[in-house]
Amino acid sequence: MSKIFALLMVKNESTTIRYSLKSLNDNVDNIYIYDTGSTDDTLEICKEFENVVTAQGPWVNFEVSRNAALEWVESQVPSHSWVLLMDSNDELRGDLRKAVSRLPADDVACGVQQLLTSTAGTTQIRALRLIRTGRGWQYKYPV
Repeated sequence: MSKIFALLMVKNESTTIRYSLKSLNDNVDNIYIYDTGSTDDTLEICKEFENVVTAQGPWVNFEVSRNAALEWVESQVPSHSWVLLMDSNDELRGDLRKAVSRLPADDVACGVQQLLTSTAGTTQIRALRLIRTGRGWQYKYPV
């Protein structure tokens, strides 16, 4: 069975990070946190979880910093592993291992259904959030 990891790029996320980490804890082999300059207790909260690995790098822009995070996680995990890209305020619902086990062996990426909730209501989108390592994934253009 393929290894599954999560990658979150964070900065000052102490109010939301614990919630995200709890939702990932039993669904992935390790959680990789790439911190871009937190001045709050984000990293201390992350260290409460045994399967969290952290690294720090500068915030440049979304493209540069996310690519640095992707390069870092690629250097840490086996090739052809799955990496779930999440934001610090995301919650994983469902059984990720079961979902990944149903994917064809040659898949390199998978869209993930997301529910975005606000005071105006809930919207569903599908975004590329689950990627296979060893493919040279990169973000293009600053956000």
